[in-house]
Amino acid sequence: MAKILKTGRRQTNKKGDIIYLLNERLSLTPGDLLEIFEGHSVARKKLKAELSLYMAGECDIERYREAGIT
Repeated sequence: MAKILKTGRRQTNKKGDIIYLLNERLSLTPGDLLEIFEGHSVARKKLKAELSLYMAGECDIERYREAGIT
């Protein structure tokens, strides 16, 4: 995360500012994920569905809408 903040490129759009890096990989341990999920109120079922669709390479927006993801 420090590398992203230090060397990342900044992009501004209608939803706000983001800092990003290209061609990098972030590895999280189960403990990291637990900390993220416990620290924020997220709809876990929707998150699981979205992650499954994303990891399957799904690009059809209708599939996401069918899963209740807007």
